[in-house]
Amino acid sequence: MRTVAMLGAGLMLILGLVPAAAPPVASAAAAAAAKERLPWSRDGWRHGAIHNGRQNMPVILPGIAREWADGCAGGKVADCRRLALAFARGAGDIRRDIRIAVGYWLAGCRAGDGAACGEAAAIIRDGKAGYVDFNLAFRTARSGCKTGGDPEACALMGLGLYRGEGTPRDAAQAIAMWRAGCADGGMEACRLEASARREAGDPAGALALARKACDSGAGWGCGQLATAHRFGEGASADPAAAARFAERGCGAASTSDADACAHHGHFLTRAGDGPAMERGSRLLTRACLAGSAIGCFEAGELGRRNPPGSKIAAWEVALSYRDGCDKGHAPSCRELGALYLEGNGQVSRWPDRAVALIDHACALGDEPACARARRLGPVAEAARRRTFPVHPAHSAEDQIAAALALVEAGRGQDALEVIARLMEEGHADASWVLAGWLAYGEPGVIDTPNRAQAVTLAENAAAQGHAAAARWVGMAYWEGDGVTTDREKAKRIMQIAMRSGDPLDEALYRSMAGNIERDRQKAELDRRLAENYRPRSFWGEVIAGLAASSWSPSYSARPASAGGGWANYVAGASQRDFDAFVRYATGATTACRSSYC
Repeated sequence: MRTVAMLGAGLMLILGLVPAAAPPVASAAAAAAAKERLPWSRDGWRHGAIHNGRQNMPVILPGIAREWADGCAGGKVADCRRLALAFARGAGDIRRDIRIAVGYWLAGCRAGDGAACGEAAAIIRDGKAGYVDFNLAFRTARSGCKTGGDPEACALMGLGLYRGEGTPRDAAQAIAMWRAGCADGGMEACRLEASARREAGDPAGALALARKACDSGAGWGCGQLATAHRFGEGASADPAAAARFAERGCGAASTSDADACAHHGHFLTRAGDGPAMERGSRLLTRACLAGSAIGCFEAGELGRRNPPGSKIAAWEVALSYRDGCDKGHAPSCRELGALYLEGNGQVSRWPDRAVALIDHACALGDEPACARARRLGPVAEAARRRTFPVHPAHSAEDQIAAALALVEAGRGQDALEVIARLMEEGHADASWVLAGWLAYGEPGVIDTPNRAQAVTLAENAAAQGHAAAARWVGMAYWEGDGVTTDREKAKRIMQIAMRSGDPLDEALYRSMAGNIERDRQKAELDRRLAENYRPRSFWGEVIAGLAASSWSPSYSARPASAGGGWANYVAGASQRDFDAFVRYATGATTACRSSYC
């Protein structure tokens, strides 16, 4: 993911992330008017479409977004940028959708906005718009570099040349571009040049660039310096210096770096006091979610030690090591293997899997793993003769895809073994797949459905933020499908699904909330009726006493309670978020609106 530090200066000004020339003091009325210029449907709307490099994406343009779309179509880069940012983040009645945002970045790029080219190229390279196209990414980056002169687009153009992605490989030209861009202050160029230097066996040169970046406020530079001094890689081992650089790169820099926060979390958990332990353990988990393999490993290590105040649950230990191993971190693979060698109550003891993972760590260059494999001797030799349906060192994503292919090939029990082991490791997608098999049955895998177990597994996945599982289990609790009806719980679980940004999830939640509120109001009306009207037996006595008079009461019975109906249901981790969490975790703010929270 591109960080804020990688944005072009023009875009940074638009985002308000670097100082611009001081604007004139605006009146309160003008400020209020400016604030109102958000795309609201109450101001009208229309349908539209934008090509995102792969397909036409239908869009709904509320309010002022219609003017932005007209301006963008006419080549106004500012309007293209407004729409791109609105769909990248959500604004007014526009829902966040990167697939649409990239279309408007591309439109801005065609209109000559170099920074827009860089944004589009990064999204297309990373697959965040639902597809990867290295050819389009390279052409877009080249346009932003050659025409728009954007330093980040130039850095990405260099990356295509260095890797031969979308263009013939030319590492020398790529390095020359990065060197020039870094000299001009482009931090992304510095980062890529540092990576190339490290690959070429020049750790000192890479660290010099990291120091320049750290001094310039780029968190990644501080994170690399923290790694170097903590582990003595290319620099003297100096825990105190590592701690300083980690803290600087996690919160103090202009953008926080996940590795820096992982190191900072590690040092906090060693500080010995409760508040530091809590902050440190949360930072480790969030750093892992933000892509730091070191953060995943340290989270697993902390959960395994389980000191007082740790917020790493026992079930997260194997999952943390798995996440780190999937990122190519050899120590994480080694320690996941160690869990299988010993068994820890979460994963079952399975020496064959243990040896496969330890051997994988050894192949990645981890000498402690190699030494451990040698000590296992005959146990390792016997384990290596085992043939797995899917090798346990493959990423969880690849294992799940392979397991689904095994089902199609008629090897259901092999598929079940793969999914069950990943579920033991705490992987949400594996729990969700197994929940589906249990809910509906899968010939050759699970022949007898078990709805109750399915709901339990889906609820586990939902608790980890799995949107599809949250949607399904939320509806199960709403309808009482396999579980006791619990509409308050259904609503809470649907809040997890809403984080996906899918309008359907929000519509479901709002409908649930509306039904619950109507039921609450109905109950309150019934309560008030009960307080303000005497029971029927009392009135009977009064009527009997007044039998000779012409007076008669005028009241009606309490209305029968009608259950709220539900329409037929049709099933249909950004840098800014991470920075927001870091500010919260390090005490810079008491409010956290980040998805990492």
